[in-house]
Amino acid sequence: MAKIRPSSGWPNKKPRAGRNYDVEMIRDFLDHLMWELRIIHFENTNPSGADHGELMSQIQKYQQEYRGSKALMAIMTMATEGYSLADVERARRNFRRVRAVQMEEAIQHLEELAPIFEEALACAAMSSSDSPDQLPAKRVDAGLLLGDLDDEDKNA
Repeated sequence: MAKIRPSSGWPNKKPRAGRNYDVEMIRDFLDHLMWELRIIHFENTNPSGADHGELMSQIQKYQQEYRGSKALMAIMTMATEGYSLADVERARRNFRRVRAVQMEEAIQHLEELAPIFEEALACAAMSSSDSPDQLPAKRVDAGLLLGDLDDEDKNA
């Protein structure tokens, strides 16, 4: 599957020392990103102009809360100069197909990572002053791990 990427690099910003993460902002960022991925997927799997008002209403709350952030995903444009109308139309169809697959995969990956993000955000929310010498811990009941193991694990 072809990859579609903007031609320019993205800015890198180094974290500042001594600051705690803003957990609610990170959670909002991840939710906002998920909604944008869903919108892009919708736009590339439905006819142009199809109504996606419900999706857009979800995005609007983040755009209102974080006024400096209009979008988290770049608007992709196509350079069409020098190509026939038929070639441009074929390229657009291929673009929509590839972009839809990319967004579907990205949505699946974010959904799969949701439990990891939740655990990380819970840990980040713990103040280092609460227990400065301890890492966050989570207790797992041994009974949850007593089920059947894969053949490979039985030999370990």
